[in-house]
Amino acid sequence: MSKRPSSLDDNKRTKITRQKSPPIDLRPDQHFQPHISLTHEKLIGRTIVEFSRLDHVLSELIWHILKLQMKDGRLITTRMQPENKIAMLQTLVPRHFDEAKSRAIQIALDYAELIREDRNFMAHGLWGTLTPDNITMVASVRTKSDPENIICEAFPHERLRAIIDGTKKVIRILRRFVPERGTLPGK
Repeated sequence: MSKRPSSLDDNKRTKITRQKSPPIDLRPDQHFQPHISLTHEKLIGRTIVEFSRLDHVLSELIWHILKLQMKDGRLITTRMQPENKIAMLQTLVPRHFDEAKSRAIQIALDYAELIREDRNFMAHGLWGTLTPDNITMVASVRTKSDPENIICEAFPHERLRAIIDGTKKVIRILRRFVPERGTLPGK
């Protein structure tokens, strides 16, 4: 099945994009405290674990499309960043799946990209609590951001749970297109 449906051409497909939070100036009574609750720490851990699972499924889908055994596929994907795996799959999927399957996978990959952005913000940012409002925040001190401004985003329990649930859903969708493998290498 080496069709490339014209309706899924990147120029015609509407991609889902992450909504950036607008900058917010702190009030004089607000302060960023570098601590968070244990519940937040557990949810952050679950988010990272689920993203690792998603990263592995992306690899498995690449191996499946390229008809590679795990031992050979790992040579290609082990050091590949998730954003590169997503980009590779966005090119490969329309070439190897029919239009309906390709559309489902492409939508899942769009969500995977959003999840990846949140995961990176969470994993590389500085966590804390904005007081006195008691809002759990992540501050980004990335080199890509304006050095005059620190970008912060709120990550309440509900947002973290939505990221975890969304990641699980993307994994379930992508797993439908990857045959089961044994747990041992070469299976």
